Amino acid sequence: MKIAPYLATNIQRSYLRQQRIGERIAELKGADESAATQPAAQVDIPEALLATSRTGRKDLHRAREEQLDQLTDRFVERFLETFARPPAPGAQGAAEGEEEAPGRPSFGRILENLGIRVDENPDQAGGLVVQRENGQVLLELPPETREFATEELKKLARDILRELI
Repeated sequence: MKIAPYLATNIQRSYLRQQRIGERIAELKGADESAATQPAAQVDIPEALLATSRTGRKDLHRAREEQLDQLTDRFVERFLETFARPPAPGAQGAAEGEEEAPGRPSFGRILENLGIRVDENPDQAGGLVVQRENGQVLLELPPETREFATEELKKLARDILRELI
């Protein structure tokens, strides 16, 4: 079932509000009453509201994981489109040969902004090395094992996206 993006955003915000309410309730219930200042009024929170908060938190976590999976798949897809094809004649490289649309930078530029460089592996003809700008090797991709490369790229992309999100 597909949900319109604005509905998904509203639902997510609702879950976040419920989560914050639930967390605040849990803090208040767990606080040392003698150390805390006494409130002007006290309200009992129904168990149903706490259950709703827990459900919202679980749903938010599941939605985040799904979103991370989708972003990871798109990242790997674009990476393989950009770097796993042979460079076109006359192009200076796969990443540089790609044109940028207005408001939409090339995939190579995005990687550059993340501080990631993709170079040819001198030890393996056709292999790639993914590394940070400081020279730390993140991943070596041999040219003959596409399945292995795809799985390793997914792991790397997931780690990078977790850092960013």
